[in-house]
Parts: sequence; structure tokens; C-alpha cells
Amino acid sequence: MNRFQIRMVVLLPAVLAAFVLLAVFCSAADAQQFGPWSAPVNLGSVINSPYNDQQPAIAPDNLSLYFASDRPGGVGNSAAGNFDLWVSHRTSVDAPWGQPQNLGPTINTSDVEFAPTFGDAGHLLFFGTTRPNPCGGVRDIWVSFRKD
Repeated sequence: MNRFQIRMVVLLPAVLAAFVLLAVFCSAADAQQFGPWSAPVNLGSVINSPYNDQQPAIAPDNLSLYFASDRPGGVGNSAAGNFDLWVSHRTSVDAPWGQPQNLGPTINTSDVEFAPTFGDAGHLLFFGTTRPNPCGGVRDIWVSFRKD
């Protein structure tokens, strides 16, 4: 055996033991941090309508709930199943959700908008849409910015 092979024989068990300890430690930490979920609770008729309400995303401040819906009153053609993005606000994390509001024509189009999510501490709203675009895709990701 050359020196490299001897070092590998000596070091390999130590490296494997370190990985096993790390895996055990990480599993224990994950189990403590991410315990069992509570029973699901319906958000009620203010949020859930007789229409398709789905793909929720909560803003970083936990006070605004964004979601996609084909409920009437939006910019998109709800009769054709076109989804718009909607938002419901609350005054505190213990307060009830307010009546959802359509995000309007700046975000929504007659096409489909869906899957809202946030970046940059809530200043960037990423979402999917089927609106025509220069990339030629059928469903693409777009982003909108706000200052506050």
C-alpha cells in the first residue's frame, strides 16, 4: 500500500462517522424544529367562495393572503375559468381575514394569472400567467414590484 491508500483506509472510517453524526444531529434538529402539523382549519366563507380558490401565498408580514381564483368580479373571464390574483388583508395575525379584493388590471388580464409568491421582503410579487409574451411560452413567470 502506498501512503495515499493508507491515509484513505485510516481517514475513511472517521469521515463516515462524522457524516453519520451530522445526519443524526440534523434529523434530531429537524424533528424538533418541524414538529407535527395541527389539524387543518378551513379559512371560512370570507376566503373560500363557491368558486375555485387556490394557490395561496401569505405576505412576509403575515397580514395579507394572496391567492388565485376564478370568482366573479375579476378582470379575467371567470366564466371561461380564467383565474385572477386576489388579496385579503387583516389588521393583526389574530384578526379575521377581510373581504378579498381583486389586484386589478395592473396585475390581472383577461388571460390566467396564478401561483403568487413573494421575494425581497414582500416588495416583489412573482406569479404565473398565460398572457402573450415575447418568449412565446404558454405559461410564464412574471414579476411586479412595489415600494411599500
